Amino acid sequence: MGYGTGVHKTTFAVSLLRAMVTGVFGASGLYIAKRTGVPQHVLVGVRGLGVTVAPLLVSGIVGRLVWSGNSQLLGVLGLFLLSFIEAMLPQVVSHGLIIGVFFSMGFTMALLDTMNVTVLTTVHGKHATMPFSIFHAVYGVGGVLAPYLVVATPRYCWEVLAVCHGTLGLVLLVKRLRHGKPNNWKEKIRGTTNVTSLEAGEPQLGAGIPFRVMAGGLSFILFTEAIENGMGSWAFSYAVTELGQPPIVAAIFPATFYFTFTSFRVLVVALVWYVDIAPSTLVHINAWVTLVGAVLLQVVSSGITKGTEEEVPVIPLKLLLTCISLIAIGVSSQVGMMQASLQQHGKMSPQQLGYYSVSLNLGATMGFWFPGVVSLPKAQCVWGACAVCIISAFVRDFPMRHNRHEAA
Repeated sequence: MGYGTGVHKTTFAVSLLRAMVTGVFGASGLYIAKRTGVPQHVLVGVRGLGVTVAPLLVSGIVGRLVWSGNSQLLGVLGLFLLSFIEAMLPQVVSHGLIIGVFFSMGFTMALLDTMNVTVLTTVHGKHATMPFSIFHAVYGVGGVLAPYLVVATPRYCWEVLAVCHGTLGLVLLVKRLRHGKPNNWKEKIRGTTNVTSLEAGEPQLGAGIPFRVMAGGLSFILFTEAIENGMGSWAFSYAVTELGQPPIVAAIFPATFYFTFTSFRVLVVALVWYVDIAPSTLVHINAWVTLVGAVLLQVVSSGITKGTEEEVPVIPLKLLLTCISLIAIGVSSQVGMMQASLQQHGKMSPQQLGYYSVSLNLGATMGFWFPGVVSLPKAQCVWGACAVCIISAFVRDFPMRHNRHEAA
């Protein structure tokens, strides 16, 4: 029984908490900025730097720890570090210290992210579509729960997260001390009982996906993440500043995006479970759905005339929300499906897993900042068009049709 890692189920719990950390920061970031005197965008940037740098530095180490059956120790380290950072954060008032805390938070979160992705890709290989769909659906659930945590415990939400991460780390530590490495870990992780040394497994550990395929996947996911984070971060501001809507109406825009985004992630899990469909097929379909939604949003937005300060402009609200929902549907499952599509060409090397995480984080950073310079609908159109062009150019590597003979 099991997968030989000792942390397979833990990866899903970590994904849930990861989303809650992001949501809690979004709700409390302004308060932290006021308390410490450090602008919120600086805190976001510092954390983003930690998240981006970490995969480049630790991906090789993470891969070797997983390959040697020490995933539990890695999980314990990451969970205890994050728990300590979360417990410390509400007490920090120093400018320099808060910057260090947020960089450390981003770095540690990326360490756990890299562990999660490495474990799932190592264990499931070409059959990673379902695990990654569940993984990202759980993340969506965490994003939904985060606001309720802030409402329920506004003063102690970071402490609650610290307790959750610390408890999870303690469970892993006790399990490791009592039972040691998982039973038959070498056979389950490396796929053979004949590998008797780490050196013997090194060639397989170093093997990876062809450069052309990897380049296409990384380029595609860069723009997809920009679309997702751009809409999630700027939908409210777009409705207030460009559409001239009051906050109560503007709040509907991000709420619609996140509700549709999370709901469709859950639906994709059911679809993959019951329907024999290749992950690359879903990538193609969703890329076009995203582009259609972005183009419609631009067309509808361009036809809206700005009102005056005394008169709120009348907007086609349902049509705008439909466009946003199409974008949410299109990007909701792309990270997991592209990951699974890449796995059809072999196992990612630890370094490639690091590059994948860096591409995700760079795309997220682009989404956070770029719509502040260019209008949100235009940015969505450009990114959507780039994503469609990339996946179409690499259609040989990511086929639209499912080849049953190859799948068998």
